[in-house]
Amino acid sequence: MKKMAPLIKVLDNISESLSKLLIWVGYALISISGLLVFIEVITRYGFGVSHAMAAETSKYFLIVCAFLLAGVFVRRDEHFCIVVVVNYLKGKTKKICRAITIIVNLTVSILIFAMSFTIVIHDYQTQSLTESFTFKIWWLHFSSLIIGLGFLSFSCIVEFLKFFFGHDTQKKA
Repeated sequence: MKKMAPLIKVLDNISESLSKLLIWVGYALISISGLLVFIEVITRYGFGVSHAMAAETSKYFLIVCAFLLAGVFVRRDEHFCIVVVVNYLKGKTKKICRAITIIVNLTVSILIFAMSFTIVIHDYQTQSLTESFTFKIWWLHFSSLIIGLGFLSFSCIVEFLKFFFGHDTQKKA
């Protein structure tokens, strides 16, 4: 188990660095989305001109942001989940419930990550377009789904290793 400690530490550092990067990407996407909405309001009500592209882009940036940051929030325990219940348990019961939660999270994240490739391939093959048919969307939000779920799967693998090899560092509630 001690042989795994350096590997777990490196993987945890990589996960934390990727988490910080995705948070900054999220900040940028939300800022751009807000700016586009502001510009749309000014052009629509100030000049009487509406651009569907600005509204669509803003909407898709928020979708991309949600897909990218889902894994970050799960990694940092900044979401509502069964952990709230597990934190009230004691001793072996708590450890067993935490182990089950980690295994279920890992399994589900890997399955959804694998299925996201199928979604992207299907969307690419059907050449899906946005409502106003201004640009193809398959690369935008579904690619962010792959990146976000890939990060989530990676984070779940790191948590699995930390828990089962004696390096569990879950935040205390």
